[in-house]
Amino acid sequence: MARASGFSEDQFSTVFIILDKYDKIGEAGIEKELLAEGYDESAVAKYMEIFRGAMAAEDRFAFLESALGDAIEEGVLANLREIVESVALISDGRFDLDFDVTLVRGMGYYTGTIFEIKSTDFKGSSIAGGGRYDNMIGNFTGQKTPACGFSIGFERMV
Repeated sequence: MARASGFSEDQFSTVFIILDKYDKIGEAGIEKELLAEGYDESAVAKYMEIFRGAMAAEDRFAFLESALGDAIEEGVLANLREIVESVALISDGRFDLDFDVTLVRGMGYYTGTIFEIKSTDFKGSSIAGGGRYDNMIGNFTGQKTPACGFSIGFERMV
């Protein structure tokens, strides 16, 4: 969304840190903070347009495919859709999986899909989170190793 809106790659980190505050400051707060950072108003307006459209869309994947065009790597949205559909099938309705365009994980080692696990019993926070981090293990072993992992917030569970 940031790339399609006209933000440069060196601005992505700050844009994503601001987006990560969505649960706390809401849509208006996101827009206000992006503008306060001094970003181009047309880039902020486009970002918010895509963001609002994705949040309102019945099919977020289809909306983003149309809205992002060449700004997103080929296959990314299809891969995410496959994950959502596979989990829905395997879970047999025992839990819901939501594709959340506001989800940002702050660790720089993630290399692909990220996720958080939430429970209706714990309003306002996740109980676990993680994602793909293919390069991290290779940093220690010298071998490229695909990996996916997560951590559980035991203090939240207790």
